[in-house]
Amino acid sequence: MATEVDLPVEGRLASFEGATGWLNSPPLAPEELRGKVVLVDFWTYTCINWLRTLAYVRAWSDRYADQGLVVVGVHTPEFPFERDVGNVTRAVAAMDVRYPVALDPDYAVWDAFANRYWPAAYIADAEGQIRHHHFGEGAYDEQERGIQSLLGIDGELVSVEPAGVVVEALKRPDEPRRGADELVIRLYEAWGRHCAARLSLAGGFAGVVKTDLLERGGDPVDHDGDSINLSLRPFEIVTLRVTR
Repeated sequence: MATEVDLPVEGRLASFEGATGWLNSPPLAPEELRGKVVLVDFWTYTCINWLRTLAYVRAWSDRYADQGLVVVGVHTPEFPFERDVGNVTRAVAAMDVRYPVALDPDYAVWDAFANRYWPAAYIADAEGQIRHHHFGEGAYDEQERGIQSLLGIDGELVSVEPAGVVVEALKRPDEPRRGADELVIRLYEAWGRHCAARLSLAGGFAGVVKTDLLERGGDPVDHDGDSINLSLRPFEIVTLRVTR
C-alpha cells in the first residue's frame, strides 16, 4: 500500500511549447504525458545547488520510469554561455543526464510555470495536475514519497552516492582560432570528497601548451593532447589557466 502524502492540487501542468529544442527525446506536450506522473526539473548546468540534486533526480528516473514516471529537465540558462546548444549538449553527456531535456534559452517554459528558482521541481499526476513542488536542495524523501504516492506504489527510497565538480569559465576567448591564447576556468568540488577531474578542451585549445593552477602558486597540471587531468580536495575551489 502506498504511503499517504498530502498532495493538494496546485494547478495544471504548463506547456513546453516555448522550448527551442529537445535533447534525449522528441518534443513532449502535456497531452502526450497524460496518464504519466511527471517530474519537471528546472536546471542550468553551472548551478551548484542543482548539481547536488542531480543524483536523486537521475535515480528517480531510473527506478520509476517503468512504473509510469517521466522526468523532464528544463534547461533555462543563467549565463550567456549556457544558452549555447553545444555547451548544453556536452554538459548533458558529461553529467549523465539521461532523461528528456527541454531547451529554454528564451525563458518561455520558465515563464509558463511562473518559476523563479534553480533548481525547482514540479510533480504532476496522471491527470496533468501539479500536486507538489519544491525549490532548492533537500526534501528528497518527501519528493520521492510524493512520486510513489501518485504512482500508487510503496517501497524503499533510492540510495545515491553524490559526487560532482562544478566548472565555470571565467575568461573565454571570443575567437579561439584567431590568436586568443588563454582560457581561465574555475572548478569547485561540490560534495566534500577527494575526486579526480578530466576536462576535454575544444575550440582551438587542442594540443594545449601549458596549464597551471593559480591558487597553488602556478603549479603545473598534467595534460595530454586536448585533455587535462586534475585532482581536487574536498570543497576545493581552484582556478586553472590554460595557455597555448
